[in-house]
Amino acid sequence: MEGSKIIARDTFFEEILEDLLDFNKDHGTSLYICGKPGTGKTFTVDRVLEEIKKRRHYMRKFHKIIEFNGMEVSKSSDIWKILHKSLELSRNKSLQNSIYEYFDSLTKPLIIVIDEFENLITKCNKELIADLFALPYNYDKVILISISNLVDLPDILMPQLERRGCVPNIIIFPPYNKSEILQIIQELYGDCSDSIALEICAAQVEKIGDARRALGICKNSMKNGKISLNSTIESTTNWHTAIKALSDLPYLNKGAVVICKKLAENKMNTTQLHSAYKTICSKEGGEGLPLKEFVDMMQNLSSCGIVELEGQAKNVLKLYPKILVSWSELEKAFKDLPEILELATLPVYSSWKYSS
Repeated sequence: MEGSKIIARDTFFEEILEDLLDFNKDHGTSLYICGKPGTGKTFTVDRVLEEIKKRRHYMRKFHKIIEFNGMEVSKSSDIWKILHKSLELSRNKSLQNSIYEYFDSLTKPLIIVIDEFENLITKCNKELIADLFALPYNYDKVILISISNLVDLPDILMPQLERRGCVPNIIIFPPYNKSEILQIIQELYGDCSDSIALEICAAQVEKIGDARRALGICKNSMKNGKISLNSTIESTTNWHTAIKALSDLPYLNKGAVVICKKLAENKMNTTQLHSAYKTICSKEGGEGLPLKEFVDMMQNLSSCGIVELEGQAKNVLKLYPKILVSWSELEKAFKDLPEILELATLPVYSSWKYSS
């Protein structure tokens, strides 16, 4: 999310900044910052880190700040490689041992920020996730900030974290309300927009509370440097038409969309996503779409804005599908098909890992 003001997240900003500046002297600090997409989690943490970096008396308190994205991890061992490289350590010893020795030698706190942490939860084993959460409790100068779209920690992890005494401080970001969304888009587009157009935009995304969706509508509504009432209505109408297209999908395709929405929390290309989808269908004793029909569906959904095919490859099989509709929008589209929506809650996802 763009912009400089911290709208509707100033309390979280102050809480996170205070947690970092007043770190526990007996053990480090561990924060699990979670909430649905577009609720300002990464934006707020970025602003906190900027505040620390720009104030010399703050930055002097810390040894270093390292940041990486969970999407960079495809298997458990990648985490140690990323940390090892970020800390610029030598390769004389094993990765983990050299990292642990480094943590032991710290005289000032080290801040580790991992965005899209849900990707680690789905791709890495539970022991490793527990080891990460334990770092601030084993090394008193380590601060871990994990940012995740998974609201609260999965039940599968909590018993182990409680047993090891390393449950993080969980900070839940709620969805934005209409007034807050309006303030955000007014901050960015107020000078070049029809005020009623922005109110319509805020009203359209109020139910999901996703500020990024509102910003996307504004961006798509921009014509000749201005956002008019007509262009905003056109953009929101196009989106509602796309959502209706979901309702009109064949039954098997609806199931495929739900399963792929869940699977695509791990970054996979079209071939990998289809393989994972078919594996889950097979495990659950169901029928899955053949590859050709699966690809046709992804391309059709891409043409109406429901799926974004990311990447530079010319071959669609090598592109990375990203399903843009939110879970609340899927629930609305498939409200009469609870068995389709239940596909998102299959236990198989908790242990799913894809190694490229």
